[in-house]
Amino acid sequence: MSDPVPKALLVCPVCGHENPPDGDWRVRRQGARERLDCPVCGETITVRGVPALAC
Repeated sequence: MSDPVPKALLVCPVCGHENPPDGDWRVRRQGARERLDCPVCGETITVRGVPALAC
């Protein structure tokens, strides 16, 4: 049996590195946002909001 195909992949437009959103990307917090940078070339892949913490 083969490994299941991930439902989502992020792909670096510069070097082609692929991984799921919770994969090996470098995560940097900037206030209420997270930047996901490529671990191979350093390119920013996406910037997203950080969910608020439940009280």
